[in-house]
Amino acid sequence: MDTAGSIKVTTIMTAMTDQERDFVPLAIQSVLDQTVASDILIFLRHGSEWATDIQTAFPQVKIVLMPLTPLGKLRNIGVKMARTEWIAFLDGDDEWSSTDKLAAQLSHAERTKAPVIGCDHVMIDSSGRAFAYGLCKEYALPSSWLVKRALLLEQPFDTSLGNNVEDWVWFRDQSRRKKTARLPVVYLRYRVRSGSLSSWEVHKARKERLRRLSQHLPGVRPLTLFSSRMMRGLYKRDSYVS
Repeated sequence: MDTAGSIKVTTIMTAMTDQERDFVPLAIQSVLDQTVASDILIFLRHGSEWATDIQTAFPQVKIVLMPLTPLGKLRNIGVKMARTEWIAFLDGDDEWSSTDKLAAQLSHAERTKAPVIGCDHVMIDSSGRAFAYGLCKEYALPSSWLVKRALLLEQPFDTSLGNNVEDWVWFRDQSRRKKTARLPVVYLRYRVRSGSLSSWEVHKARKERLRRLSQHLPGVRPLTLFSSRMMRGLYKRDSYVS
């Protein structure tokens, strides 16, 4: 990791369920492996017996214990705590798939002058096996974002919306203001699993059904990987449809 100069990025992680315990070390390591140094701030649920294990394994990570709290509110708190120019988000059960993810996004931000940079993702199951690519035409998942902290301070997530839609609404509004740019490279491994805080959402429920089909029906996974990769390839623009 290149630690020369001041750190430009704070990665805000959230892991509020015990089901994320086995995935959090993988997520943290994917941040530590970046060629661009990043401060790491992780929110864990107060009472998590494994918080000490995480702190012991990763002493450079700042852990904040909180009661079960909506992700948008946690992210708003993390943004206020950070002191860097840029903010990245990463859910505790997701992983960045390449060590140059942050470096590539910073370069893309310099080229496009956009304060919000998203990238593409591949969906994986609990074992880490890929089963489909995201189309990433209208929306980038929060675990893929790199955002100017000043923008998040000025326009925080609206936690009054409820139903875990505040990130979608925030990104949609920024796209309409022409403040987002897409880096059409798969830098995120997005884990789809039962028991996550967003499992009940319509879009997550569809992905969960696809995961189950790919797991239990022979031949489905190669088909979903191939077809979703081809569909993703049809849209290579560096902008999102708002």
